[in-house]
Amino acid sequence: MWEGSFIVDLWERIFRALSKISWFYLVKRFYLRGKVTHDFVDKWVLANTVLSILGILVLYLIPSRWVVYSFIVYGSIRIFEVIVYQVNVLLFDPYRAYRAGKEYSIKSPIRTVILLLHNLLEIIAWYAVVYMGIAILNNGALTHGPAFYFMGSALCMTTFDPSISSEIAPGTALSIIKTVAFFEVETGIIMTVISLARFLGLLPDVSPKS
Repeated sequence: MWEGSFIVDLWERIFRALSKISWFYLVKRFYLRGKVTHDFVDKWVLANTVLSILGILVLYLIPSRWVVYSFIVYGSIRIFEVIVYQVNVLLFDPYRAYRAGKEYSIKSPIRTVILLLHNLLEIIAWYAVVYMGIAILNNGALTHGPAFYFMGSALCMTTFDPSISSEIAPGTALSIIKTVAFFEVETGIIMTVISLARFLGLLPDVSPKS
């Protein structure tokens, strides 16, 4: 199963390098000194989920340019971080463990699925933040309430339908919005069809009552 090849080794190196483009890598490297616990990961995921939702409210209440840029930059890197992490968990972490002669395992399928659902909610919120930020930078103000952007992002992510983008920001920002919506659809495929479906299959069976 884990017989290597040129293409596998190539992409393993690429995603190993990409995993360093993340806030988590900086925290792990300079704050935790490389020692990461499951408890810290749980708190990290929860904190970022809360921050992403707060970002929607902050941009709605304080639509200043520096706030917009700050949240767009942080959220975009966080989205990239989660996608790279999921690809590594699905494909390359087991392969790395095999090459190192170690057994690959996860702490708990239930914990993994819960964290994935947190990641899914967080990414939906971060994309909503990006949509709101683009609308603010283009129009100077938002034309809808925060719930509209969150629900639009959720629909785009879960139905793989980017058509909501045409309603978010008129004018010159439409092409940018459509590009963001395209990336959100691709993110949704990775998070739901590939990653979440993979780990849902690991949940323990429920025995029916006799």
